[in-house]
Amino acid sequence: MYREGATGEVIYPTRTKMVRAGTECYPSELGKYNFYYPDKTKKCKFISDAIVEEKTWMGTDNLRAVVVPAGFVDNSCESGNKTSIVWINPESIEVY
Repeated sequence: MYREGATGEVIYPTRTKMVRAGTECYPSELGKYNFYYPDKTKKCKFISDAIVEEKTWMGTDNLRAVVVPAGFVDNSCESGNKTSIVWINPESIEVY
């Protein structure tokens, strides 16, 4: 998603993608062949604006997978890792 420069500054890729606070999303679950799929039985929200990394995976029901740093989505979507993979409507992704 981003990397640190030589002096510790944050460097984002040229096509930064952001999702706004309040955007609804679905957490991931492992499915067939250990692929990630949206868990449509749960729904959560972004609690803060977040820079995300969009995955090029095949989505379902017009949803896209994004990787979001921990702490930017409410607890029902948190995976317990440094990042979580959540599924959102592609129209919710802003590109800069």
